[in-house]
Amino acid sequence: MKSIYRINSFFLICNLLLFIVPCFGLLAMIPLGIIQLTTAIGISLTFYRKINFELKKILKIYWLLVGLDSLYIMLYINLKKSHYDIYEIIFFAYPMLIACYFVYVTYRINKFINPKEE
Repeated sequence: MKSIYRINSFFLICNLLLFIVPCFGLLAMIPLGIIQLTTAIGISLTFYRKINFELKKILKIYWLLVGLDSLYIMLYINLKKSHYDIYEIIFFAYPMLIACYFVYVTYRINKFINPKEE
């Protein structure tokens, strides 16, 4: 679990640094999303029964946020009728906030699984 947290943190930091040139940061969101979704599925299948109620709750919140983001993306693509920039900001900012939240989730689960490691 410790390596999952470190890999996840590394890719998030790299992605944030790539936003110095916005098009690189936006492109880097694709592999970050794939890595995080794959990791989240693995954590849900492997560690869900081992973690306590509070950690299950924050993992469920992560999946709820992912579901809401998926719904927003589908609505954005299918119903884009306005030309306001706020929708584009939400379209790209919300997944990065979810990515940051997932790093927090992996941190908390890592601390639960490996309590004595700092």
